[in-house]
Amino acid sequence: MYTRFEHAINATKTTDLLILSTVLSEIVQECIKQSAVPHMDPAVMLVCYQIAFSGNGDFPDPNFYRNLYKACKQKTEDPTMEIKIEQPYSPS
Repeated sequence: MYTRFEHAINATKTTDLLILSTVLSEIVQECIKQSAVPHMDPAVMLVCYQIAFSGNGDFPDPNFYRNLYKACKQKTEDPTMEIKIEQPYSPS
């Protein structure tokens, strides 16, 4: 069984918005089942970035995207690892 982090990593290999939206829905449901906060979860954020890139080429912060990918990769290797992702500063 894939974890949401493995799903997120695999989602970076496609630009199909139908597949990405399905994966996002599944990941959010898994977050809720595990009492995680979806909008703060690295897997959710990684898929959201992939959707933004696939939908309109929006790619605001490649370093943040890379950090999300690394965090998901770490969680697949060690599911007990605690990971905190800092959202990049965005001017208002």
